[in-house]
Amino acid sequence: MLYDVEFQAWCNNLRLSQQQRDLVNQIRTSPPARKVQGGGRNVHGSYASSKMGRTIQFESHTVELPAITQFYEYDDQVLEYWDQPIKFSIKCSPQGKQATTIGHCPDFFVMRKNCCGFEEWKTEKRLEKLSDEQPYRYQKIE
Repeated sequence: MLYDVEFQAWCNNLRLSQQQRDLVNQIRTSPPARKVQGGGRNVHGSYASSKMGRTIQFESHTVELPAITQFYEYDDQVLEYWDQPIKFSIKCSPQGKQATTIGHCPDFFVMRKNCCGFEEWKTEKRLEKLSDEQPYRYQKIE
């Protein structure tokens, strides 16, 4: 994890606005927005992260856990990664239905040396199913 002075330097390097800095700092200093739960065939749990100095929740041992162990924990470009970082609303309009608001909590917020963002981990098969069921929310782009 970054020390405060390193965090400020990272924010300066990315030219983050004060509002963006506040959001990232909120994510870094708050507990996860929700506790993960298993469902169906998912095996959930916690990973003891040496990079983060804390446990990181995962909802799937076949998708999210490999994301942690293969893409976040040992990648030098990844400075920090936060599980279930924040809950926000997505406004969407299902075809033929009234516009609706959906609450969403991304799997991770990832801070890399030159960028940051929310990341969602799903299998390609699951994404294809979601794009068929919810085309207003999930779309396959070639």
